[in-house]
Amino acid sequence: MKCKKCEINYAVGDSEFCEICAKQYVAAKRNEKRGNRDLGIINFSQDFEGYALYLAARGYGIFTPSGGRSTTLEYYDAVKKIAQKENMSFDALVENINKLVKEYAFDGPKKKLGDIGHNTWRSALNRFREFTEYIKNYINQ
Repeated sequence: MKCKKCEINYAVGDSEFCEICAKQYVAAKRNEKRGNRDLGIINFSQDFEGYALYLAARGYGIFTPSGGRSTTLEYYDAVKKIAQKENMSFDALVENINKLVKEYAFDGPKKKLGDIGHNTWRSALNRFREFTEYIKNYINQ
């Protein structure tokens, strides 16, 4: 049976939802309990906003309990700044993500940039690589 929400993937077990939509729902409820805005069930788009939604669905916080910016927004901003610094569009960033991850690594030529924000840029690139793999493996089937 197709997922009741996305109508793309197949529902898992006795559930009406696919694994992706179920995880998104759980993450949204977790953020709601923390005082974050309710994301609801979403389909990931292949752009920077899709990356932010992917992070939120994976359980990364959006806002801190005091209303400050949390990991999702920090990683989203970091990836956009890296794309701007590298003069790359979203698509170019996707194509070059493995190269960038190596360059910003602890032993890479751009290590100091990767260190920004207690390794935020480096971690954001690693999560972005996971996002691109997710998009390639699950959404574009």
